[in-house]
Amino acid sequence: SSGINAEYGVLGVHFNGRFGALGLSRRSTLMYKELRFKTLAELLHQYISCYRDCCHTVDRIKLGLPVSHDKQSMESILWKYMVIRPGRISDKDFTQHCDSFSRQLRGQTAHQMKYAKQSRDHANGNRPHSDNSDSSKKPLKNSR
Repeated sequence: SSGINAEYGVLGVHFNGRFGALGLSRRSTLMYKELRFKTLAELLHQYISCYRDCCHTVDRIKLGLPVSHDKQSMESILWKYMVIRPGRISDKDFTQHCDSFSRQLRGQTAHQMKYAKQSRDHANGNRPHSDNSDSSKKPLKNSR
């Protein structure tokens, strides 16, 4: 490993019960993923495998909340709702975190999920932090 850290943005898409994605990369395997994955975990495992094939290691995956389709919405986007560290948990736990997140997405609106997270953080005495903070020192945090 070269010791260089890089972040890549991937927009996950869920439509008609399937997952897919749009990614920005020069490598075709790290870009578009068709809406063919039955679960979020399958999609993310595919990306992890493709990154490995490019000699990269996925250290963490930040899952954000859905983006509003309302063109007039002033709602801010929560890009880091849940952080999963694939190399630090078992495949079973990885899948459980992904499944839990997917269930939350189907059962609540993004606004409800954001409000619930803010309420939990406040109740636990956690101050809100920006997405630019160094979260490498933080343990896996499941927002269930």
